[in-house]
Parts: sequence; C-alpha cells; structure tokens
Amino acid sequence: MTEDLKKALSYIAFGALFTLANINLNFNDLSINIMPDFVGWTLFFLACGKLGSYLDGKEWLKWLAMTLIILSLALWLGGIFMPSADLSILSSIASVISAAYMFILFGSIEQLAKDNGSSRVGTIRYLKYANLAFSIMLTLLGFIILANGGTRPSFLAVLFIAIGIAALACAIVTVVTLFGLRSELTR
Repeated sequence: MTEDLKKALSYIAFGALFTLANINLNFNDLSINIMPDFVGWTLFFLACGKLGSYLDGKEWLKWLAMTLIILSLALWLGGIFMPSADLSILSSIASVISAAYMFILFGSIEQLAKDNGSSRVGTIRYLKYANLAFSIMLTLLGFIILANGGTRPSFLAVLFIAIGIAALACAIVTVVTLFGLRSELTR
C-alpha cells in the first residue's frame, strides 16, 4: 500500500506542476505551452488508481480527470492549430473545474498526511486554499479582460503577472511539499 501511495504522490506532484504552471514558447503569432495541462491530468488520472481508501466516495475524481484530459488536450491543440480561435470561455470553464478538482484532491492528500503523522499537514492545508485562491483570481482577471474586449489595461496586466508569479511559486512549493510527504511515508 505504501508503494502505491508513494507513486500516487509522485504522479500528483508532477501533475500539479503541469496543471499549475504554464510555460509558453512564442513563435510570431503562435504560442505553444510546453507544459500542457493534459499531461498533468493524465498523471492525476493514474494517481487516482493508487490512492486507495483516500478516494472512498470520490471515485468520480478519476473520471473527472479523464474529462479534463480531453478538454485540456482540445484546448492545447486548438491553441496550436487554430490560434485565432477564441477559446477563452472554454479555458475559463476548464480552470474553474480544475480549481475545484485540486481543492477536493488536496483534501484527500491532507487526510493521507494526517494519517501518516506528517509534519506537512498544515502546509498541505494552506496550499489547498492558496492554489484555489490563485486559480480563482486568475480566472476572474481573465473574465475582466474578456469583458474589456480582450484589451489589457496596464494595471490589469501587472496584476495578472504578479498573481501568476505568486501562483507559480505556490506550484513549486506544492511539488516540493508533495515529494516531502512522499519521503515521510513509511507504512
């Protein structure tokens, strides 16, 4: 059981990095995310099968991850092959579902940490709320920019970048914390 949990935490750590961090390469009018969300959702899908009783009553998380694999793959491919298409509404919907998913999944990880006497319980609880808050803020800013006709007033652009940097730092702390929890598992 411990090996399955360790593997699940590895999948979730790397999956979180892919879903919480976006690194884009830009070529003229084309922007390609080299850390596509669908890779992260695939890792979450795989992790769900290894979390055992920690997903009791939440087995649907596995199939929601599959839905998010398909949705994020479609958005990623749409961004490459139809760069002029406005996929912002679909992307915002995916972001809201993603934020809720992560919050629920991190509740299970928090319980796993408690059950194993981890010193990281408080950090995981904080990250659960911080990642949700950053996702909500970035999604709301996206809606504000959309309502503004897609133009980004400079103060919104600066705010978006600042929140994005804080969210990236939180994603890195999330990955480090999950690997730390993984190393604490003994039973």
